[in-house]
Amino acid sequence: LTRDPGEDADPRPSPDGKYVVYVHWPEDDRNRRDIRLVELESGATRVLVGAPKMKDWFPRWSPDSQWIAFLSQRTDHNQVWLIHPDGTGLRQLTDLGTNIEEFSWSPDGTRLAVIVNRRGKLDLAVAAVQSGEVADLKVGRGVYSRPQWTPDGEYITVEYEDPQVPPDLYRIDVSNGRAKQLTFSNPPALARNKLAMPEEAVYKSYDGLEIAGLLYRPHKSNGAALVHPHGGPTEQFGYTWEILIQYLLAKGYTVLCPNYRGSTGYGLAFEH
Repeated sequence: LTRDPGEDADPRPSPDGKYVVYVHWPEDDRNRRDIRLVELESGATRVLVGAPKMKDWFPRWSPDSQWIAFLSQRTDHNQVWLIHPDGTGLRQLTDLGTNIEEFSWSPDGTRLAVIVNRRGKLDLAVAAVQSGEVADLKVGRGVYSRPQWTPDGEYITVEYEDPQVPPDLYRIDVSNGRAKQLTFSNPPALARNKLAMPEEAVYKSYDGLEIAGLLYRPHKSNGAALVHPHGGPTEQFGYTWEILIQYLLAKGYTVLCPNYRGSTGYGLAFEH
């Protein structure tokens, strides 16, 4: 379907079956991501949104094929934007002052389930498509991900994990935020152990720039510490299930996980 120079990923067919929207990475600008569209009948491709050194990604069709929602770095934080398939109507939907990590459309197209990054805590919220108003549904020291709506729009199924429990599936009632656990992956032998919850550690770099990270303290210290940087480089240590760190804590090590400059989650300027 696509033959443009560069890499193409995340293809999403339109509900009406006429198009596929996808993400294009040009060869000559590795900091750029375009949202492109290919027409299935003609094979013609065109750029919907794209700019030098600008990332636009995660395109998702509205149920009626009238809108494409996507994530963009057009502001200091990753936010949800909307555009029509013909390239008109571009507008910013969310403006939270912190990153949106992913989202999904409700079956009736009036809402989005959004994952909001708050310094490594990934909360579940609902955004109204008409107004852009965002209401929290589940918050805490953990990570919600991969939200999917039930066909009636009354529930959202998500993955949830935190430093003390491994990932499992939950069903969230949209009307009141009540959660029902659907899978149970934590072995009883492991669940009996007292696992640690990290605290946020904030310190100044050599030039005064504030760096944040997660500090894990063992119940009984052996007097030694480890610095555990993440990969990426544009990633972020958050409140996820990290069994290796819990093992090190059980051996008495203190573990610091810094979100050094270049990490995501603290604004575009910090990432750059």
